[in-house]
Amino acid sequence: MGVWLRRFSLLLVLGFPIAVLGTRLQIWDYGVGLKIVAVTFLLAIAVLVSGGIIYFWQRRLRPGNAGSVRSAMLIALLPILFIGWQILGARSVPPIHNISTDVVDPPQFTQIASIRSSTDNPLHYDAEQLAAVQQAAYPNVKTLLMPLTMEEAHRRAVVVAEALEWEIIDHDAQSGRLEATITTPLWQFKDDVVVRIRPQGDKVAVDLRSVSRVGKSDLGANAARIERFLKEFSKKP
Repeated sequence: MGVWLRRFSLLLVLGFPIAVLGTRLQIWDYGVGLKIVAVTFLLAIAVLVSGGIIYFWQRRLRPGNAGSVRSAMLIALLPILFIGWQILGARSVPPIHNISTDVVDPPQFTQIASIRSSTDNPLHYDAEQLAAVQQAAYPNVKTLLMPLTMEEAHRRAVVVAEALEWEIIDHDAQSGRLEATITTPLWQFKDDVVVRIRPQGDKVAVDLRSVSRVGKSDLGANAARIERFLKEFSKKP
């Protein structure tokens, strides 16, 4: 029993990598990948619980055979801890995926809107549902004012986007707009960003919006992306 339990635990360790790899290779969509992760997590818990029962039973009746069960339990802890950490991270942020520095008049996508799939998350920013939640969770996501001309600001936006390895889809200095797509490193999901630059007195107002194409929660990725861009933008010479 212990040997088979240990072998099953080793298979569960592969659950998360298989889910990610299959999603990245487009063998299945992200929903299937997330279900594989969830099943892996639940089965690992089942192994840990059943292994604990078997372990204490074998220690009393057959002490010499408890080692394989103990190792199976330790192996099962790996996916439990890793996936559990992911779950805790998701629960620590609001389940939203559309973030804007300007919640009243959010920047609008033009070119990217035409290349997104009909199954992707909608681009519409529902301020009534999102604004208060976003501002409470990410108070630093707000408009940046800089003492630059429109041309200088646009040029700097392009430099920063390239430095962050964004795939620039379109940019226009006259309108002060830049649109880009970002591929996430692990699952290789696509997120879209628009940068909007407007004159405001003797300065420019820099606003961004970042939207995930799939998923309900972005795990805080869009807000972190906006904050990083604004940080780099503000310190570029």
